[in-house]
Amino acid sequence: MSKRKPANERERLNKLRSLNILNPELDESFDRTVRLAAQISGCPACFLSFIEEEKQIIRGSWGAEIPDGPRQLRLCSETILSTIPYTSI
Repeated sequence: MSKRKPANERERLNKLRSLNILNPELDESFDRTVRLAAQISGCPACFLSFIEEEKQIIRGSWGAEIPDGPRQLRLCSETILSTIPYTSI
């Protein structure tokens, strides 16, 4: 994967941090939300992650254990660079 970053990277990171959603104490509510999304969509596994400056932080998961990891090795880092519209739940 590349080390490219979106043009609005600074703004994106500032907004992410201002929301205080990287707080690990919120993981249980994120897990419940992800479980509900998986059940509604019929997916066997689902996760919620946030792309920080250097890593992808997993904050909710269902059906699979996915650890936090280096941003440049994760597909989600490429997704935020995409200009193709995508759908999320």
